[in-house]
Amino acid sequence: MQRDSQSADHHRMRTRAPAPIGRGARSLLWGVLVAVLGASVLSFFTIPFCGWLSARIGRKRMYMIGAAVTGVFGFLYFALLNTLIPGWIVVAVVLSLIPHDMMYGPQAALIAESFTGRLRYSGASMGYQLASVIAGGPAPLIATALLASYHSGYAIAVYILACSLISLAATAMLRDYTSKDISEEYEHVGGAAERASG
Repeated sequence: MQRDSQSADHHRMRTRAPAPIGRGARSLLWGVLVAVLGASVLSFFTIPFCGWLSARIGRKRMYMIGAAVTGVFGFLYFALLNTLIPGWIVVAVVLSLIPHDMMYGPQAALIAESFTGRLRYSGASMGYQLASVIAGGPAPLIATALLASYHSGYAIAVYILACSLISLAATAMLRDYTSKDISEEYEHVGGAAERASG
């Protein structure tokens, strides 16, 4: 129910937008659609691959690599868009989800493993949902304001870099529980309290 107006508006725009525009703009819309579809198909493979890779090299390490690549990729993305060459724009859009996938692949396990069993569902859910509200919700508004103020996509790339630095700092403070038994309370959380009371 919450997304009804969003979905309705999306479908209205999709059905009405191509009608009054010319052939060149229609080709551009199809090109963007194909590029986004290509990025989505690529993500179908890169998300599970990054999750698998995180089990080998560590979820925290994989997530931090993804955050660093995301911070740098914003500049490459806008450099490719600024060429105004359709082929490079398609490449930018298709590749744009790979840095995201490098973080999204290990994200569920990394977040869930950060909480003990008795707090895992509520802790992971609260963190995930609050991040959507605090960071994800205002991001398009901030990006639009930056573009309007600076007339350059590089201002948005700096914003993405700042967000990536925050992600790197926050992730650096987490413990990595990759390949460890997480079925019991963690020593630093539950074990110390139990010893003190016993």
